[in-house]
Amino acid sequence: MNTWLVLLLVGMLVGHAAWVTRIVLGNSALERQQKLAQCLLVWLLPPLSALAVHLINWGLAREPGGRGVVSSVEPQMDQGVSPPVLD
Repeated sequence: MNTWLVLLLVGMLVGHAAWVTRIVLGNSALERQQKLAQCLLVWLLPPLSALAVHLINWGLAREPGGRGVVSSVEPQMDQGVSPPVLD
């Protein structure tokens, strides 16, 4: 079941990227360099974003606390500053 969901989402992502690429390439108002830059953004941004999320989650999983648990939360030290006393 989980594999089908992943395949469906990847298929939707590829289909959407192809559709946007077709729109960009068909736009006569853009120069060739602009079309190329926009197509590169369409195809590279989702994989780079997915890679960033994967690396962040991979790093959190390697923490001593486990899956996304911050391992070293400590109370703030007393800085010697206290609110003024009103008489």
